[in-house]
Amino acid sequence: MPKSPLSSVVIDWLLEENQPSVRYLALTELLKRPETDPGAKTARENITKISWAKNILDKQMPSGCWDNEKSLFLPIFTATFWMLLILSDLGLTKREESYLCSCASTSGVCELAIGNYGRSILMTVLMN
Repeated sequence: MPKSPLSSVVIDWLLEENQPSVRYLALTELLKRPETDPGAKTARENITKISWAKNILDKQMPSGCWDNEKSLFLPIFTATFWMLLILSDLGLTKREESYLCSCASTSGVCELAIGNYGRSILMTVLMN
């Protein structure tokens, strides 16, 4: 079955270099290229350097949290849990743990396992 022009337009759009997360997933999930493929490797390396993931990482507090050091979940959609979930969707895994510091609070320990597409982030965080 021949490809329609629309499918090549969509694939070309997904492969644009301005969103390395999308590019990496398109290369490895849609086009079935191995992670060792030079294009996939470059896209993966750029996930934390440009665009959405970088913007989120730039907002991380020195403690490792986002938005609120007392709660992992509040405020909804901007606290640490939500940022880790988004970063996971963007392709970050435990390989990038140097970017994902644990979030310090007052007592207790909780491990957050957040995964997507067979990958996961395992974070140990201190909670109230």
